[in-house]
Amino acid sequence: MDCRLRRYSTWYGSQLTALCNARALKGESDHGVSKSLYGHDPDGIEFEIMWMVPESHWGIYATDAIVASLDIAAEVARWSGVVTTN
Repeated sequence: MDCRLRRYSTWYGSQLTALCNARALKGESDHGVSKSLYGHDPDGIEFEIMWMVPESHWGIYATDAIVASLDIAAEVARWSGVVTTN
């Protein structure tokens, strides 16, 4: 993963930066209803950091499973300040 110039002031963006700094970032995906970062720990165990999109914005993704490239800069700009809670 190319981690150059990746600096974001949001919590999610800070997780991306931390994974990049640790050379632990394995991937990024847009699932429509969620945005995911994938990494590995020092033992090589893979994990996911996921942010759920507010349900009111799911649209067709509520029933369609997708895996698309994640444009983290666009997502940070779009969702910055939006909180999802149960």
